[in-house]
Amino acid sequence: MDLKGNDKRIYSLIGIGIEKAITARHIAQQTNLDKRTVRECVRRLIIKHKIPIIGNRKGNHKGYFIPANHSELMAGIGALEKQIEEEKKRLEVLLEAEV
Repeated sequence: MDLKGNDKRIYSLIGIGIEKAITARHIAQQTNLDKRTVRECVRRLIIKHKIPIIGNRKGNHKGYFIPANHSELMAGIGALEKQIEEEKKRLEVLLEAEV
């Protein structure tokens, strides 16, 4: 894996296992980047570099982490699927809107 710059800095802060989740805010504070840049880098780490980073929004362990096992991976996939379904509902309403 050939990470450079901000991608490398952010990757180094993302722990393995849900108990080591780190929020975008904490990453931003530690790297002196804004949260938008952090999210863009995380997206690039996932899509370009194929790193399985989970973004957990609920519970005691909010933030980004790399799943330590299949169970954590599947829980992250399930949460992402629910988010996609909600976004689809929003898109449908917008597509049907009369303006």
